[in-house]
Amino acid sequence: MKFSVKRMSLAMVVVITMFSAVPVSAHMGWTQTNSPITAIGESAYVELLVGNHTNEHRSYRVDANWGSMKHSTFVFDPSGNKIDISSTEFYTGENDPSVKNSNINNEYIASFRANEPGAYIISAQGESVASYSGYPTLTKRSAKSFVAVSDITNMQRVQSLRGFQRQVSPDRAEWIPLFNPAAVKPGQVLNAKYLVRGVPMADVHVNVIRRSTKDSLDLTTDKDGIVTYTAGPADYYLIAAKPELKEKVEGQYDAINFEATMTYVIQNGTLNVKPAKVQAIPDVFLNGKEITIPGLSYKNGVYTAPINWLKFKVSIFAEGTGNVNLRRSLEAAGFQVEQFDAVGAIPAMIVIRK
Repeated sequence: MKFSVKRMSLAMVVVITMFSAVPVSAHMGWTQTNSPITAIGESAYVELLVGNHTNEHRSYRVDANWGSMKHSTFVFDPSGNKIDISSTEFYTGENDPSVKNSNINNEYIASFRANEPGAYIISAQGESVASYSGYPTLTKRSAKSFVAVSDITNMQRVQSLRGFQRQVSPDRAEWIPLFNPAAVKPGQVLNAKYLVRGVPMADVHVNVIRRSTKDSLDLTTDKDGIVTYTAGPADYYLIAAKPELKEKVEGQYDAINFEATMTYVIQNGTLNVKPAKVQAIPDVFLNGKEITIPGLSYKNGVYTAPINWLKFKVSIFAEGTGNVNLRRSLEAAGFQVEQFDAVGAIPAMIVIRK
């Protein structure tokens, strides 16, 4: 198996006077994928939605669309490439002005082809200026969702992926899931971190909203910018925050709303294929090419490899003899490592990238 992938200049004075941890308000934008897990080589579809106006701004209901908001939609693939998929967006509603209720309550859908296995992050990013509290306010949006791409499309195969925790929006706010958003089950304890320009922010009001009901959680980030809660029943979920910073640019805006949303799917997770009694040697890929690691072993959930292999095959300096933790050693040397767990008689897969 071989994997491949396509590959304000303005002098301004910014004055930061205060931080307002106010409840989520006004319209918010979010993205969601039509499936949390997609097969290698298939297309993934991303819906761009706007709403969150009813139920005191704790709603998944759609009442506008992204067409009036300047934005771009990006995919960050497992190799770290940033791919603009804005040109794939199409409007699903009626846009003929002669038709009643045209251009409202409908969505845009973007798509991309997933050519390699791993964690994909989707981020729609936009900006707009409006007067919410009697003064002009710039809203900087970040709307994230996720897709796990695998040779086998079930939770068991992708549950060990870690690449969803990458930061991709250093110029605005964003949510970092400290869990695997493609493999969430009901009752699981979840942690998510809110960042503004890469820095965790405390005391931010947060809503976690279930799609099919009016159920929602009201939370506040801790000193590390983290909220902790328990996963609900199987459904789509939206986590949203929109704090305001009093950053003023004369003649343009008096404050910035750092809007950040993130969606994920909680699945029932009832299918669990028992592993074979004798585990096969995992398939290992280095930069898309299948390789063999002589002496690779597995114990207590950890793969280890001979130090000599690390020294001479991937040029990692290591002292001593015997086997060492494969993932830890490679990541310390700047490699990306993802593990796909074994399913039945199908062996595990280890994907290494540099």
